[in-house]
Amino acid sequence: MSFAYRIAKKFDRSNIGRIFLIILITGSLLVMGGLLYVIVNNPPPLYSEGPFAYGLNRQSSIEALVVAFAYAVGIGGLYLLYTTRRYYYDLRFLSINLVSGTLLLLLSLLLLQSIYAMKVGM
Repeated sequence: MSFAYRIAKKFDRSNIGRIFLIILITGSLLVMGGLLYVIVNNPPPLYSEGPFAYGLNRQSSIEALVVAFAYAVGIGGLYLLYTTRRYYYDLRFLSINLVSGTLLLLLSLLLLQSIYAMKVGM
């Protein structure tokens, strides 16, 4: 049995779809976070300004990753809120999902708002 056949057997069709979906979501989060802007425009050096570049017309690479992480946390919170309707018979699990999804969504919004306030200089 060849090495390529063993790898192909390990990743059957169901896993390939899931892996493709994870790669697609990760790539879209990075693009929404501003990775293309960082690639096209030269980011400012980290040693002079820190991880967050001041001003709305500049962005550092660490800032793009932090914004993508905040988007991922918000999407995770929305997913938890979306899946609560499945557990209407188990009130304890439903309330845990509702509270944790809401807290994740609020944490994401707070993180994005604080990054914006740092960039504007409030």
